[in-house]
Amino acid sequence: MKRVISVLILLTSLLPGVTHRPDKIALQDPKIHSCSIAESSGKAALVLIPGGDILPAPVKSEEIFSEIDSKEECVHEKGIRWSMGFIYFPYTKAYSLTVENNLYALPSYLQTAILENDQFVSRMDFEIGLEPVKMPVKFTVSFSYISNIRSQRIEQYYRPSNPLSTASEEGKDQSSELQLTRLFIGAQYYIMKPTAGGSSIYCIVGLGKQFAGGTHSYKGLFLDSTDLVTTDNRDEFVKKMNSPFFVRFGAGGEYFFNDNFSINGTVRFEYYRVSAVLNTSIVSSTLSQVINESISRGGWSTDVGLGVNFYF
Repeated sequence: MKRVISVLILLTSLLPGVTHRPDKIALQDPKIHSCSIAESSGKAALVLIPGGDILPAPVKSEEIFSEIDSKEECVHEKGIRWSMGFIYFPYTKAYSLTVENNLYALPSYLQTAILENDQFVSRMDFEIGLEPVKMPVKFTVSFSYISNIRSQRIEQYYRPSNPLSTASEEGKDQSSELQLTRLFIGAQYYIMKPTAGGSSIYCIVGLGKQFAGGTHSYKGLFLDSTDLVTTDNRDEFVKKMNSPFFVRFGAGGEYFFNDNFSINGTVRFEYYRVSAVLNTSIVSSTLSQVINESISRGGWSTDVGLGVNFYF
């Protein structure tokens, strides 16, 4: 009789839509001398064999895969994931401000000129992101670096045609190097939830800070001996004028090849405001003068870039 029941169970498991499920096991009960046979639907109770033998209950294969998928989805939907990426801006406006000795003021080695440089340069941002999986937002921290080197040598000779006029020469040889490091902290909100093989539009907003550093050297040419002593806070002034806070907002689109890799395009707008005071002191046996120049600047800049992101 026991063999007959086992054969019936085996035949039942071969019916369409029915398979064995190893994780559903009947408890041993020697008092039970009957078994329930699975129906063709696959939704069967436990199979109990007289004498305490245990066999797995048949169940639909679709049910097994459905449970596995739900478990994987549950694991994926918990916690956070990180991202790392690069954004390349081939043509971005880089604002910088420098102080140079003005050749066209007399005496040329005393006077200074404040120069504003709006250069169009390329820049690459490195970005790290933290994304709560259940939220359509990614928190980002980005870094970028720009080095601006400027050198200049000017020599001027005045040779008058009138013999009563005096010939003169003047000139300067100066160079400056300005390093700009930018730090940005912000959020990236996805209008549509990103999916593998799909795209999404996002908005960005945040606050940033630019940090400046550098060196400056100057040598006056054709100078007569003088007891003039000139001091200023040029280095401090240049660093402060090139270290503004800025507010950034913008929009972009991101395409996800899979859960771990995507490409994106971004348009960003930044507004900055900065101010500083340049103090110059001139002292000699016949002259003592202090010049204070207060400078305030602000404005907008626009960046357009392409990037890649890696998620893990």
